[in-house]
Amino acid sequence: MCWAAGRGSWGLCRLLGAQLGLVKFAAQRPHYEEGISHLRRAFPHWSKNAARCIMRRTVQNSAMCFFETARLRTASTQEVRDYAQINGLENYETQRDRGHGVILAAAHFGNLEMGGVRLAQEMALTAISLPVGCPKTQQMLEEMRRNAGIYVLHPTRSARTIIDALSRGEAVALFGDHNSRQKDLTVPFFGYPRHVISSPAHLSYLTGAALIPHFAVRRTPWLSDGSFDIQLRPALLATSANARQTHIVEKTLGFHTELENLLRLCPDQWYGWNLLRHSWQIESSHLSQS
Repeated sequence: MCWAAGRGSWGLCRLLGAQLGLVKFAAQRPHYEEGISHLRRAFPHWSKNAARCIMRRTVQNSAMCFFETARLRTASTQEVRDYAQINGLENYETQRDRGHGVILAAAHFGNLEMGGVRLAQEMALTAISLPVGCPKTQQMLEEMRRNAGIYVLHPTRSARTIIDALSRGEAVALFGDHNSRQKDLTVPFFGYPRHVISSPAHLSYLTGAALIPHFAVRRTPWLSDGSFDIQLRPALLATSANARQTHIVEKTLGFHTELENLLRLCPDQWYGWNLLRHSWQIESSHLSQS
């Protein structure tokens, strides 16, 4: 199927992914029960069946993304441009012209790889990414990113390399929605405290680079359309550029506010529902930002 998707249309990728997602959800249904419970916590007015339907769609979207990524290895520049349109490029260009580079804070949402390839057509892009567990999938990702001109760094690589890229006015993309078991920072998430990383905001503070949330949102209906709206949101602001903790807290909170607002519109495109066990507290409604 991966071979067929790599040589077929975007529509074929979505069709194959939709079918594979149904099979995967049915075969591993107990694995997704925790994600279903998290959805019901975020949307308490939903029935369990409604939450199950959304969870099933997240699995289908993930499978669609896999086949689309296989297709990206051979897709032309114009094919990608037609399938994924950027909205908010002026937000990036305004901050780029300040000369400090731009940090793109991404989420595990929509199709990350599609967003990266499309953005790399408009800017010099460095992505901070861990390798995936499957060697063949990792090989596919490396080939696709290399063809797109995306420079990939492991998170443990020297911070100097990242700072140098920003000092050249380039864009650096990294995840902003990772959980933090070390309780790095706590922000409200659908009314409950969630432990999250603060590294994007911390990097923004250290370098003076703007922090811009970006999301690759799949358009509906998925099978008849399913193309992408690559959203570059306005740069996140802090009330004090010099107060380190205020800067980090406010920008981290700003990113997660953007994410939560998007999830209220498109809850079926986020991969994180099943991964909140250690980071999303439910025993207390007290929200701390320290």
